Amino acid sequence: MNNFTKIPPAERMVLLAKIYHNMWYDETRFNFIMEIIEDWEKKPIKEAKFLNEITNGTEITETELR
Repeated sequence: MNNFTKIPPAERMVLLAKIYHNMWYDETRFNFIMEIIEDWEKKPIKEAKFLNEITNGTEITETELR
């Protein structure tokens, strides 16, 4: 499969869980994924704003999310 959007949502969650699991238990794998993310951030395909960037790293309450 070469298109993430064609993978059913449950399978996408499993794929991301596998990445998370490997990053959690292996520092080499964590560093590898971080290198990929840093590369993507240098050459973004499409702009994205993530919650921690929008809030400048400050915590927000569940009420504020609504």
